[in-house]
Amino acid sequence: QVRELLAQGQARWTDKDPEQERIERRRLIPYHMHINPDLLDSCHLTCAMLLELPYMARGMTQPNPVNQNVVSRQFRKFMQNYNRQVFTGPPENTREHVMAAAKSMVSGDWQKACNFILGMEVWNLIPNEGGAKVKAMLNTKLKEEAVRTYLLSNGVSAYSSVSLAHLCETFHTQPEPTRRIVSRMIFNKEISAAWEADGTLVLHKVDPSPTQALAVK
Repeated sequence: QVRELLAQGQARWTDKDPEQERIERRRLIPYHMHINPDLLDSCHLTCAMLLELPYMARGMTQPNPVNQNVVSRQFRKFMQNYNRQVFTGPPENTREHVMAAAKSMVSGDWQKACNFILGMEVWNLIPNEGGAKVKAMLNTKLKEEAVRTYLLSNGVSAYSSVSLAHLCETFHTQPEPTRRIVSRMIFNKEISAAWEADGTLVLHKVDPSPTQALAVK
């Protein structure tokens, strides 16, 4: 189906007259312009992981019965099936690489997640040295989302305050982008925190009201 939608192939076992089949064959793009389905799948799952993980981490600590922040239901389904497995061996295909990286990101091991994502050979299929540029961009994005995911899942429960230097050292990021990420989270009310003058992030533990606790139940 993917090949048919990308005009890279025709559906088999369908009743078509010769004229209609000839017209559809003319619509096919030449082979040298084909997009690898594995590369397409890796791009989709990697983007879904970067968008979904902060919301999933927030849902673990702040359950929302409405659950409006769903970007990719397919990714969440894959993630649930992957977490249900009793034994998970080393990843063998693209989907398993992304699922293993997502699991590592949730647990806070962002370096292992980077190794899983950047270690996929599918990025070499991007022409004109595009694979190296994509890997550099993904390395930055994975670090940024690792900071968000870590603060949402472990910030309030593990810290009362944390310094900007500690976050930069933990995730190998620069101070200005890290401060900008955390400030955006505070502005969007994803975390309840405030910056001190010395670069310390003070996290406030906000207990839910009785009405909010009943709504969550």
